[in-house]
This record gives sequence, C-alpha cells and structure tokens, in this order.
Amino acid sequence: MNSEQEQYSLQDRVDLASAVVAAEGLTRELAMFVLSDTQYLRLDRLGAESWEENFINIRKKMFQQAVAGKGFFVALAMGRTPFAEAQFDSIPQYLSDLLARTRSDKKYYHGALKACEEILLHNPKEMHPLLARWLAGVLSGSVTPPRKRKGPDPKKNEARNSQIALAVEILVDIGYSPTRNAVSKPTSACDYVAEAIGSLGGVNLGYDAVAKIYAAEARGDEGE
Repeated sequence: MNSEQEQYSLQDRVDLASAVVAAEGLTRELAMFVLSDTQYLRLDRLGAESWEENFINIRKKMFQQAVAGKGFFVALAMGRTPFAEAQFDSIPQYLSDLLARTRSDKKYYHGALKACEEILLHNPKEMHPLLARWLAGVLSGSVTPPRKRKGPDPKKNEARNSQIALAVEILVDIGYSPTRNAVSKPTSACDYVAEAIGSLGGVNLGYDAVAKIYAAEARGDEGE
C-alpha cells in the first residue's frame, strides 16, 4: 500500500468507491483500494492485546453512531446487510440490541463504557436515555462485566470472522456480488477479501473459507 492510499480512512474509501463506481465499474483495483486499510484487515494481529483494544474501539464507534443516528455502522444496521444486527428499523431498537450484547460480550461492554465516557466528556446532551440507564446500572452494580468462561473459548474466532464478513459486506454494499459459482471468474467480494487478507494480514484464507465465514455470519452462527 502506498503513502497516497494511507491518507484515507475506511469510511473515506467507501465514500470514494461509491462515487466512482458508476463511471468506472466494479473493478479489482477499486475493491483493493477499499480493502487496503491494514489496520482493518490485519488478521495476523487478532491475538494481540492491541487488536482487542482496537476491536473495543470499533464497538465504541457503533454505540456512538447509534446514539447519533448516523454513520457507517448505523447504515449497515438499518437494513443494508443480512446480519442479525441489521433487522431493526429504529435507532432505539439497534441501540437496545447493542446494549443487550454487553451482558455476554466484554468487547461490547467495554465499548459501551468508552462510548459513555467520550459522550459525557464532549457531548453530554447527546447521551441517549437507553445508554444513560445502562451506565446507571453499571454504577449501581446491577450491570456487571461478562464473566470469563472456563475451558476453550467458543468465540475464539469471533473477531476474525466479524472482520472478514464486514469486509465482504462493505464490497457488497458498493455493488459487488458476495459470492460466485465454481465456474465463474474470481471477481466476487469474497474473492477480493481473500486476496486482501493474504496480502495485508499474512493469513492464508482462500475464497472457500471466506465465503463459508460470510455465510455463517449472515446466518448469525457462532464463530468456529
């Protein structure tokens, strides 16, 4: 990835791609540009503490944008993806679903806390009543962090699979086909995500693996 590409955030890439796709079509180069955010698809870093912190920050942005009723994650949530979290037709319902996840997923719990902290520091009037009641529960002790489970983590690959599926869905939202059949040319979103993973993250996941992960995430299955 060159220095010119590095100046763009993921949202910038999506906006630019959406603006030029009508004129230039759905090319491999456009897909690679959208996916060339190393922090976003560096799957080799998923086991690192720094990556978990980044994943928590992604959850924080989800809460903040849910409160504001705008932004990339809310756009995904409002019916533009097949994911379970997209089946809501109002911001309170989406925010309520995110808060429900804090009971079982520490990344959502800590993401919500960080969102509350930032909103209270910079935009206290934007604190949604649902989020305020959740924070009051944390302060009173009625809302507690999820307990650590004993034995193998059933969600060991949750972060990895979530990132892969979201990468596919980003390209689908721009206009790429999510998958292809066995005899089609490798021009689907899953093809390009598999290629980007190999070049950015150093993780060997081919088209079939990415397509399987995408299908499982779309059904709402647990991470394998």
